[in-house]
Amino acid sequence: MSTSCKNTDDNSISLSYDHITLKIGESHSIYAYSIHQIEYHSTNDSIATVDDYGTITALFEGSCDIILDNKHETQTLTVNIPPLDFKEPYINRNGSSEDIEVFMGSETHHIEHTENIDFLYFIKYHDAAQIVYWIDNSNNTLIKTECFFENVIFERSCFQWLSDNYEYKDGYFTTNDGNTAISLRCDNGIVVMTFAANDITF
Repeated sequence: MSTSCKNTDDNSISLSYDHITLKIGESHSIYAYSIHQIEYHSTNDSIATVDDYGTITALFEGSCDIILDNKHETQTLTVNIPPLDFKEPYINRNGSSEDIEVFMGSETHHIEHTENIDFLYFIKYHDAAQIVYWIDNSNNTLIKTECFFENVIFERSCFQWLSDNYEYKDGYFTTNDGNTAISLRCDNGIVVMTFAANDITF
């Protein structure tokens, strides 16, 4: 879906409509001949982002206004983002030798089956983001992380030091005394680790 956005004779902006609805993770392009002259402002940039090329990306459930200002005319584009209808993720191993399938929302994630790979856990944030963590049980190493949003990918290196310094047991990373649990969450596209009531942001 693309919004028609054109420059009029006096170089002002004319939108064909002022409301759009995007699914979480979906992008929407606004086109204008003098795109570099337009400034974009969102009243809530944690709900949707706009890049320098006029591409709006919906991040979380809610509604926000994108204000287009080319110094001649200001127009407001309201972005509505409905909640996703999630299915609870689960594993279908399809026997002991087949690939593992994880179902998240409308997507199916595949991972090659090995005896050491297992499902760690998932996180919901604002009923929008879901991150799946995979772990290699042979050495307690996080080997893969996936986020529901295609534009937010977390690399293994962000979590490598967790398995280097902490023990994985029963779905949590713990200190050597086994009492302190470490949790991870997705906060507006940023991975935050909570340890001893303190947040550490990657």
